[in-house]
Amino acid sequence: MNRREGGRAGRRAARAEAVTRTDPVRGGRYRPLADHKMERIHDAALTVLAEVCMGSPTPQLAALGTDAGLNLGEDGRLRFPRV
Repeated sequence: MNRREGGRAGRRAARAEAVTRTDPVRGGRYRPLADHKMERIHDAALTVLAEVCMGSPTPQLAALGTDAGLNLGEDGRLRFPRV
């Protein structure tokens, strides 16, 4: 092993290898939760976006959001509609 292999060139090579490597996590086979549990998490996230979302948005953000289909409530909260 050359003394310089662990230097900058070695770190760059390791990073390049990590990007091209196809391990189970990067390949999409890692499934820590069952599908029904993932659906529950997704549903909960949509509920939070529809009911709580963002308080006191700036006027620019409120305008952009309402133009994109978000709802600005009377309480001043910007909410995502439940699709």
